[in-house]
Amino acid sequence: MNLTRRRLVAGAIALPMAVAGARAIAQTPTTLKISHQFPGGTIDSGDFRDRLVRKFAADVEKRTKPLVTPEDAKGMKVRGGSREMDMMFKDAGASVLSLPSNEIYAAMQTGAMDAALTSSTSLISFRLEEVSKGLTTGRGKSYWFMLEPLLMSKQIFDKLPKAQQDAIMQVGADLEKFAVDSAKADDEAVAAVYVKAGAKVADLDDATLLKWQALAKPIWKDYADKNENCAKLLALAQKLL
Repeated sequence: MNLTRRRLVAGAIALPMAVAGARAIAQTPTTLKISHQFPGGTIDSGDFRDRLVRKFAADVEKRTKPLVTPEDAKGMKVRGGSREMDMMFKDAGASVLSLPSNEIYAAMQTGAMDAALTSSTSLISFRLEEVSKGLTTGRGKSYWFMLEPLLMSKQIFDKLPKAQQDAIMQVGADLEKFAVDSAKADDEAVAAVYVKAGAKVADLDDATLLKWQALAKPIWKDYADKNENCAKLLALAQKLL
């Protein structure tokens, strides 16, 4: 699909530098406390009741995975990032929040939000690993990709001499490969950032991806019914499945 000259919104044009970035999910931890009156030790030695509590805590932590499958979303407060993603997470049993990427840190820090979908680059740039204990990456497989074009007023663009219009479009086209390659590199880099911070990092497998697709299919029709262009874009995306 040629995106270099497609007009996306009325009154604006999309310059050809477009980034198709995979979404990743950062998850804030939920801390539970347990106490007892017996002498402390380690998980391997000491009062067995203390060891029991330590083993209990370790096993619970091990079995609560990040938000990976639709079943994991039930009861969570999630920032989907778009109307369609919010609809999907609601169908999965989550409560959804709508806020810009630069407010995710504070929302996760205060516990107002359990998980957030955003680009791999934003996860790195906003230092969300500082308030997250889990990451589901978009490397390899993802169920949502986003277009991040540079936009320019069509009124201003149309007033420029043709030579300047051509120069703007050509520069954008020349930089598109850099942008796409950088987005893909960040899909890999974000995992290393989270591992270094001590977070649990998960990737999507084929079976999990099919679960999300099954949950999303009713919403695909809602999107396609918006207008002719939405229907065409969805048809193109479905060819990639």
